Amino acid sequence: MRTTVQCSAVAVLIAASVWLVPAAVAQDAPAAAPQGGPKIESPEPEFDFGSIDNEEKVEHDFVIKNVGDALLEIARVKTSCGCTVAELKEKSLQPGAETIVSATMSIKGKQGVQTKYLTVESNDPAQPLYRLTLTGTAIASVNIEPRNLNFGRVIDDKPVSGTISVLIDEKRRPIHVTSVESTAPDQFATEVKAIEDGAKYEIVVTRLPFRAFNCPYG
Repeated sequence: MRTTVQCSAVAVLIAASVWLVPAAVAQDAPAAAPQGGPKIESPEPEFDFGSIDNEEKVEHDFVIKNVGDALLEIARVKTSCGCTVAELKEKSLQPGAETIVSATMSIKGKQGVQTKYLTVESNDPAQPLYRLTLTGTAIASVNIEPRNLNFGRVIDDKPVSGTISVLIDEKRRPIHVTSVESTAPDQFATEVKAIEDGAKYEIVVTRLPFRAFNCPYG
């Protein structure tokens, strides 16, 4: 009987040790050190300018903030194309400070959805290349689709035709399409069809047979 009691006491002691060790380790674990440094942020990194006439310019000021705890140094702001220009007001931002990136985008001659990017290069270790976005739709007074015709394989003695749709913007109606001139009239014939006068037209473009004009490959 005495042996049984001693073994039980040993078992209880071992069990107590097993449960107590993890608790001691958890209490001694050091807390993770906070990560500091500059941190770039914009309350509105993407600007949707909606739908505007393609004769206008898009202008917008992006706010750039340093929400970190060290000096933020901005090296430069790059744009994704030559139609967009960016101007940076301040290059050095103390913690809590902010500046402006003024963007101007030309959409002249463009139509449909337009998206351009500005990349802010800085010493933010987490986001050294911070992206700003301009997006929206350019509306042309005269919408032409498609802008290019592909006639595919052309056989010498057979003409090939394609159709181009012309749609006038509602705010600019009426605009009348009366004729279309070709830069190569001996190779291409054109015909204008009024689907809705002043609003919608079709232009039928026909490539003439090779034998109809002087072709060095005929």
